[in-house]
Amino acid sequence: MNTAALKVVPIDSAAHARPGRAPATGPHAVEVDHVSLDFGNGVQALADTSLNVAQQEFVSVIGPSGCGKTTLLNLLAGLVDKPYEGRISLFGQKPALGNPAVSYMLARDCLLPWRTALDNTCYGMEIRGVPRAQAEQKARHLLAQVGLASFEKALPKALSHGMRQRVALARTFCLDSPLLLMDEPFGALDAQTKIMLHDTLMRLYDSEKRTVVFITHDLAEAITLSDRVIVMTPRPGRIVREVEIDLPRPRSVRELQSSPRFHELYAELWNTLDQAMHGAEH
Repeated sequence: MNTAALKVVPIDSAAHARPGRAPATGPHAVEVDHVSLDFGNGVQALADTSLNVAQQEFVSVIGPSGCGKTTLLNLLAGLVDKPYEGRISLFGQKPALGNPAVSYMLARDCLLPWRTALDNTCYGMEIRGVPRAQAEQKARHLLAQVGLASFEKALPKALSHGMRQRVALARTFCLDSPLLLMDEPFGALDAQTKIMLHDTLMRLYDSEKRTVVFITHDLAEAITLSDRVIVMTPRPGRIVREVEIDLPRPRSVRELQSSPRFHELYAELWNTLDQAMHGAEH
C-alpha cells in the first residue's frame, strides 16, 4: 500500500481531554503501543497500531471493512487469544477477559428472548453480583433515560429493532465500567431511528462521564458523536490519521446538519478514506 499521500499523525491524547472538562489525571483510559496481530494463513489484522484515549473521551474508529477495527476492540476486551506484538494498557493494567472496567455493546442487541426489557437491562448487573433491588432501580432509571419506561415488562418479541437497541444501550450503561466499547451498535437501524439513538447516546455520555471507543462505517455518525475520529487503512489495519471534532457540546443531531463545520469535517474524513482506499489498490 502506498501511503505517501496520507499524513500520518502520532496519536497521543494527552492534549485531547474532552472540551469543557479538566484534563484527566493518572494513566490514559486506553494505551495501544505499536501493536501488530497476525492470525496466520496470511491474515494480518493489525500492523504497528498506536492509539491513546484520554479518560472521558469519545473516540470513533473508521475504516474499510476488514481493516481490524473490531479486532482492536476485541484486544481491548481481552477476547483475542492470539499473541500480539506491542503493548496494550487499560487504566494502567493489561486487558483481561471479564475485566469489570470494560463494557462491550455489539452490533446485535443480544437480548434474551424470555426476559423482559427490565430483566434484560438488569442482566449484566446480575452477572456482576449487584443486589436485585439495586439493579432494578438503576435499570428503571436507564430505561427511562432511553425512553422505554412504559416497556419494562415487554418481551423482546414485542419491541421494534430500535427499541431493542435502546434496551441494549441501557444495559450497557447500567454497568459501572468506565470504558465502553461499542461495535457498530446502530449500523442496522433505519436513518430516523439512528438519529434518535444518537441523541440518546449523547445525553447518556454527557451525564455518565464514561470513556467510549466506538466503531462505525458512518462518517456522519462518527462526527456527531466523537471528540476525535481515528482513520484506519485496509488490512493490515494501520492508523493513518486522526481528525479532531471541534464541534461544541452539547450537540443536537438536527442542528449539526446545518453546520458548515460539520460538512467540512465530513469532506475531510471522506477524502482521507478515499486516499487510503486508492493507495491500497496500488
